[in-house]
Amino acid sequence: MDFKKVLLFFLRVILGGVLLGLAISLFQYLVHLVNDGSLKLVRDSSDGLFAGAIIVSFVYFLGIVFLNRRVKGYAGSGIPQVEAYHDGWYSFNPLIMLIMIVINSLSAFYGGFLLGAEGPSVTIGASLGMLLNRAFKKEDKEFVAAMASAAFGVALMAPIAGFFHLIEENRKILSFSLLIKGLIIIVISFTIGYFLYNHRLFDIYVEAEMKALYYLYIPLFIVFGIIMGKLFQITLVGMKKLFVKYSFLDYLTPIIAVVLMILRRYFDSYQASGAGLFTESLIDLSIVMLLAITIWRIFAGGLSLACKVSGGLTIPTLAYGFLVGGLLVSIIANLDKGIIEYRGIFMILTMVIVFAAVCDTPLAGLFIGLSMGSPAALALPLTIACVAYMVLNSFVLRWKSIYKDLEKTLVGYKEEANGEV
Repeated sequence: MDFKKVLLFFLRVILGGVLLGLAISLFQYLVHLVNDGSLKLVRDSSDGLFAGAIIVSFVYFLGIVFLNRRVKGYAGSGIPQVEAYHDGWYSFNPLIMLIMIVINSLSAFYGGFLLGAEGPSVTIGASLGMLLNRAFKKEDKEFVAAMASAAFGVALMAPIAGFFHLIEENRKILSFSLLIKGLIIIVISFTIGYFLYNHRLFDIYVEAEMKALYYLYIPLFIVFGIIMGKLFQITLVGMKKLFVKYSFLDYLTPIIAVVLMILRRYFDSYQASGAGLFTESLIDLSIVMLLAITIWRIFAGGLSLACKVSGGLTIPTLAYGFLVGGLLVSIIANLDKGIIEYRGIFMILTMVIVFAAVCDTPLAGLFIGLSMGSPAALALPLTIACVAYMVLNSFVLRWKSIYKDLEKTLVGYKEEANGEV
């Protein structure tokens, strides 16, 4: 055994975990700082100050558009670029990606776009991995993948979800060395993140265990979640393709930002990433209101993804799935009011299904869902839903993740090169 190689291996992996924990903690802190500051500005400022902020914001986002049109290929969550890099047909400068993803993400949170910070966190992790590879004069895509999935776990404060994200995202190249790298980086980066910035994303914790009779509703929620997840994916990808085809639509970004800031002044709970939707009281709204919010989250989410800013789809997708579950609970409650007692379970279950349908990572979704309640209440229904989706997708649906669809919007994509013809 070459002792020097082993030493360099552990040095790179440990250094990666430390840098990742520091970087994601700082990024998440800045994201929450900007988000809270923006919310305070749009919600609590006087009409005059708000009007001035709107004018300044319009000019600012116009500048962001010009910046991204000048430095091309770095808008969006960055995950399609990372996946294309792993597929071997796309390259980008990881240092420029780091800089642009931070600028664009903080801009998106300031403007109240319906995007999250988890996707950019994954891209930050991958970019750091690429930079460390350069520093150590290595070309190790496993290390990059491990850094990316660890960033996912730290961003969500869900390390187990990060580990299964690593497995699911890299199932074609799964190896013992990949798992070892991922495990070490996840443990180190999560430990640092836990002590530096232990943020909680979900304002809900479900404890009531469900009676056996109500398990009969699970297939209905699975089917509804799959359909609504696909609708979400088709709409978002369709809008992204439209903006790519007609590049002049980029200049709608400042207009959309202003509209979102105005809406956030009066309806902040239903705007931005959707983190404010994670509450069981959601179903206290009328069915018409729930349906309106659902349609809005699809439409505005698509516009947000298409604009020249950066942001991820994890929290928006989870929030949308949670909302969809609440909508179906409200509909069923007209016939069976007893379901309201277990509304939290069904909303989280639908969230997991929608996330699985959109991102093709059901196991990661399962462990995100389990973090939102007691294992006694959630383990069995979520596992049933997750296994059902995996069977359906393996033998019937065969859907790919939204990121594979978005990868096709990148410059230089060829179906022949990616085995699709």
